[in-house]
Amino acid sequence: MQASLRKNQNTLYILGASVVIFGIWTIIKFFLSYYLGEGPLAEILHTTSQDSGLSETAIYLGMMVFLLLDLLLRLFVGLSAMAEGQGRKKGRLYVVFAWIMTVFGALSVVLALAGIFMGDWISSESESLSDSIISLIIEFTAFIIILDLSVSAVRVKKLQKQGVA
Repeated sequence: MQASLRKNQNTLYILGASVVIFGIWTIIKFFLSYYLGEGPLAEILHTTSQDSGLSETAIYLGMMVFLLLDLLLRLFVGLSAMAEGQGRKKGRLYVVFAWIMTVFGALSVVLALAGIFMGDWISSESESLSDSIISLIIEFTAFIIILDLSVSAVRVKKLQKQGVA
C-alpha cells in the first residue's frame, strides 16, 4: 500500500505540472491567435464584433477575463496536486475542481469530434481538417491528463484515510 501511495503521489506531481503547463499554453495560444489574426479565435472576434455591435476590444477583454479565471483554476488544481504529490496534505476542494474540469474536458473532446464529423472545418476559412484533428488531439490529451489526475487524487486521499501516510 505504501508503494501504491508513492506511485499515485508521483503521478499527481507530474500531472499537476502538466495541468499548469496546459493552462499556460492556453494563454499563449490565445495571444498568438489574436495577434497573428489567424484561427477560429480571430474569426470569432471579427464576426461577433460586427454582428452584435460590440467592440472587438470589449469581446477581447471578456475573453481575457475568462482565460484568466481558467488559468487561475488550472494553477490551483495543478499546484495543489503537485503539493499533495510531494506529501503535503491538501484539502478536497482541488479534487472537486479537478472532477469539474474532467467533465468539461470530456465535453470539449465530444465537441471537437462533432466538429470534425459535421464538417465544421469545411465552412471555416481559417481552420483546415488537419487543424481540427490537431485540436482534437490536444483536447483529448488535456482530458486524459485531468482524468488521470482526478483518479490519482482520489486514490491518494483514500490511501491517506486508511493511514498509509
